[in-house]
Amino acid sequence: DYKKVLVNICKNPLILGVLAGLVVLVIRSFIPLNEANELAFSFSRDLKFLYKAIENVSKIASPLALVVLGGTFNFSQTKGMLKQVLFGTIGRVVVVPTITITTAILLTKYTNLINFDATVYPAMIALFASPVAVSSAIMASQMNNDGELAGQYVVWTSLVSIVSIFIIVVILKSMMLL
Repeated sequence: DYKKVLVNICKNPLILGVLAGLVVLVIRSFIPLNEANELAFSFSRDLKFLYKAIENVSKIASPLALVVLGGTFNFSQTKGMLKQVLFGTIGRVVVVPTITITTAILLTKYTNLINFDATVYPAMIALFASPVAVSSAIMASQMNNDGELAGQYVVWTSLVSIVSIFIIVVILKSMMLL
């Protein structure tokens, strides 16, 4: 049911958080600047106690979600979805970064379409070789999809990316692209 899916997307806390952030960005553009060309009001300057608390919560949010997911993770359930886990994990942390980074290198070297330098490749590694986000497993569960498979992807891509990112960095370093 498309209507139900759309309603669930609109009610999703992650989507609502993104929308709230966009609203804050719009409101921020209307805050006047002071003589030092800074915002007249800033949480980090004017409400340091609140800013520090929010900053500390933001630092622990992803690691805590990963710990909670790890606590509920069951390696024995991997057997039932081994093909999907292997395909998804290898695709995410090996195939996709190999194709995208190789394409970027070849386009830079042999065409005038793009000209990437050593500052772009770390961002490409972060974008294409990073593990699946912890929030995807939470979102999959909330949207009544395969939360167990999504959790498997988070755990396995996190484990495999330790090795794959290291190898990518070594290869790019040896090519003097980093």
